[in-house]
Amino acid sequence: MKKIFIFLIGCMMLAGCTNAQKYANLSSGVIDCLPDEIEIEHESLIPIGGVSNWEASCKGKRYVCRYQSTIGVTCAPMYTPFLPKENTADDSQQ
Repeated sequence: MKKIFIFLIGCMMLAGCTNAQKYANLSSGVIDCLPDEIEIEHESLIPIGGVSNWEASCKGKRYVCRYQSTIGVTCAPMYTPFLPKENTADDSQQ
């Protein structure tokens, strides 16, 4: 039983690596980066209804990507509504 459990954990780890590479390859044609330059996060391990979602990062930009079997791959820049305010010389004098 212990050997089966270890085998299953190993398979799940390999599947995660494979998914990240697959999503990097899919993203590369849309966000204009090479697959090796893309970092994948929050990928769905099992597509639900033929739709997979993930986040891709490349060259300091983040994208929300989606694969749908009827449409293909789409990626949009990630919107961050609350960016940290940068200190300027005017702010330090107030």
